[in-house]
Amino acid sequence: MWSCAIASVIVDLFTNLEAREVFVKRAKALKALRQFFDERGYLEVETPMMQQVAGGAAARPFKTHHNTMDMDLFLRIAPELYLKRLVVGGFGPRLRNQSHFRNEGVARSTIPSSHAGVLPGLCQLSRPDAVDEELIEFVAQEVNGTTITNFNGVEIESG
Repeated sequence: MWSCAIASVIVDLFTNLEAREVFVKRAKALKALRQFFDERGYLEVETPMMQQVAGGAAARPFKTHHNTMDMDLFLRIAPELYLKRLVVGGFGPRLRNQSHFRNEGVARSTIPSSHAGVLPGLCQLSRPDAVDEELIEFVAQEVNGTTITNFNGVEIESG
């Protein structure tokens, strides 16, 4: 059964051009993010969605039960522990772009739908802020066709 909130979002996507534009730009931003790191030799990895022990962040985890295995599991809060294991295993730079689940209340600001986790290889970055600047400029150009954006009436140049 659909709630009024879900129906409202569906109608909004169907009728509101600004809502559609946000949806499309988010997809373009994720594509650009992947392209940026792929071109720099990052390996995209997936980390487990469910784990036997809740760990990684301070948020209260969502708990579920696996009937076939008859065991309680927790939906991932933070994937960093798995990414750090890859460092120890000798993998170079990694990108992880997947959902994670934090039980912090029902609010738009506290339930992130996805998160990109990027970890460079050991001793790989001499100036990490340069990569951040390049990434922001690249994604802005790919998504908007320019490195200039307006936010709350203020023009911001990211290039």
